[in-house]
Amino acid sequence: MKKIITLAFVIITFSICSAQSSFKILDPDNAQSDITNLTIDLWGDPTTDIQKELIVKNTTPNNKTVKLKRVIVSGFNSTLPNQDTLQICWNVCLAPSWNTTQTAGNVTILADSTADFSVNGIGFHSLFSPCTLLGTRVIRYTFWDNTNSNDSASVVVNYHITNVGFSENKSNSFNFSSPHPNPSFGSSVVNYEFPARTKAQLKIYNIAGSVVKEISAEELAGKLLIETENMPNGIYFCSMVVNGKVIGTKKLIVSN
Repeated sequence: MKKIITLAFVIITFSICSAQSSFKILDPDNAQSDITNLTIDLWGDPTTDIQKELIVKNTTPNNKTVKLKRVIVSGFNSTLPNQDTLQICWNVCLAPSWNTTQTAGNVTILADSTADFSVNGIGFHSLFSPCTLLGTRVIRYTFWDNTNSNDSASVVVNYHITNVGFSENKSNSFNFSSPHPNPSFGSSVVNYEFPARTKAQLKIYNIAGSVVKEISAEELAGKLLIETENMPNGIYFCSMVVNGKVIGTKKLIVSN
């Protein structure tokens, strides 16, 4: 009986080790956190393009030639005039395709190194231009060894298109940070910096698009305190409005 148990343990251990991927997917917008086989959320409005880069790391001591597969899971509309477009780049940029699956490659990632688009333009970059239809579009990106399709790592991206939107893109003239801490447990702070004195407000929206708070930015640079103690738990959006124009929006999670 012990031999049977021992043999079963060896087989299970071997299977687990064999199933381990050679790759990790890192999020450059979140301190290069490991998002391998996870789901991430991106937010935007119908007038805003959503750009996203991913860093792919080869965790092995051998060079790997890596392919990319993009799969439409749900939500995308390919019928004119309400047509979304999604362009992906992996070494080269491909034209948007409305096949359920689009494949790109190859990119050679050196041993224990990364493919990072921001470093030399060779890596993963995507540009999603939403149509006017609100809702969530779901895409799965999978990176795999071109000699072994089972050696892979994936990430699912939810593109949420709302009337409020959410963008991590920075303005060249006006800068403000994401709220921190985030999630917020009673209060959070936003850092900002403007090139010249201007009229600015930080507006806090709930997920339905209603303004729940407005905080004036009086100085050229500083910190804005968002008191969340009396706000219901959930997802909010912080839009910096300068001279009546929204220059960017950050997501805030309240978890009191």
